[in-house]
Amino acid sequence: MENIQYSYGLSNVNITSGGQTIGYTNQSGQFILFLNGTTTATFHEYLYQNNTTSISHGSNIVYMSPESVSVVLINFKITYTLPLGFYYAFVSWDKYPSSNFGEYVVAYSTNSLMLNAHTAVITARGTDFAFLPGLTLGRTYYVMVDTYSPNGSFISSNEVSVHYTLISYLINILILVGILSYIVFIILFFMRRKKRKKALKNEDYEEEYFKY
Repeated sequence: MENIQYSYGLSNVNITSGGQTIGYTNQSGQFILFLNGTTTATFHEYLYQNNTTSISHGSNIVYMSPESVSVVLINFKITYTLPLGFYYAFVSWDKYPSSNFGEYVVAYSTNSLMLNAHTAVITARGTDFAFLPGLTLGRTYYVMVDTYSPNGSFISSNEVSVHYTLISYLINILILVGILSYIVFIILFFMRRKKRKKALKNEDYEEEYFKY
């Protein structure tokens, strides 16, 4: 009993005839049957298509074809990374397409083998980003995202490296300038508002004074 494509022996193949088991193949794919003349037998192996054939003393090798398997390609990868605020890393990834979802586990480490990795767990399937804390300037971090199903099976994204570049420095500086400008604007707004209220109170006081 052999694989029809690569001609290696198939072990533990169940052989039946007339609805009854009449034998199994050994580890080498060989089998011995005690037959009363030519017999129609069916060979069963769960990864292969059943093969029903007539066998007799001195029959040639019986071949089995692998069962056709449907493979679903899941496109799951990290899509964008950015060191942020000189302490965080922003990471985004493809949303897991199946409803058979348990959680995302984002792992990041200064070691490409993910030794002593930090992890962040996200339980919402619709969340496709995370802010990872604890980055240190001058270091390169490696990030990978695993998606787990409720039964414990998982798929992993590609591994990407995160480090500061000239572009990321410029982006962070612009972000900081924007935040500081917004804070200054808010402070000036309230200071002007306070001065205006004070000026209105003084005007009201002067009007009351002249009435008397």
